[in-house]
Amino acid sequence: MRAGDIAFIRGTGLISKIIKWIDRGEFSHVVILTSPTTCLTAEYNTRVKEMPFEYEDYEVLDLGLTDVERILLKSLAKEEIGKYYDYGEIFNILLKRFFKYKGKNRFNSPNNYICSELVNHLLTRLGKIPPGTELTDCTPNQLYAYLIYQFPPEKEPA
Repeated sequence: MRAGDIAFIRGTGLISKIIKWIDRGEFSHVVILTSPTTCLTAEYNTRVKEMPFEYEDYEVLDLGLTDVERILLKSLAKEEIGKYYDYGEIFNILLKRFFKYKGKNRFNSPNNYICSELVNHLLTRLGKIPPGTELTDCTPNQLYAYLIYQFPPEKEPA
């Protein structure tokens, strides 16, 4: 694992189970690595922070970043530290899921993040996700599906 790799987490706690049920997928969280042992994360009840990577069940996606992109990503990540968690985005996801709401997200704060928004924002700034791509309100599993499609893992030769 290296800076710039994306780790999708399969949490097992109550909140993780609720997130996976609402999001209809296997992942409850996503982080972006800032080194082989640290990651940038947005978690409920905290601000965006860099912390040791201590997750147990996860899948790592290597997007094939260059060394220059990895260095730039670490710099961009530092700019996001301290930003608040985006509870408005959670409310919007619930509206979409349970009430099939399709209107504009009036609750999203562009300066606050849920985990998948944070990773999406950094990858967009890095140029790996084109601006205007419909991922601004993505969940961890939606982001995973997009990245697997755009950056398919290399298959090992038989």
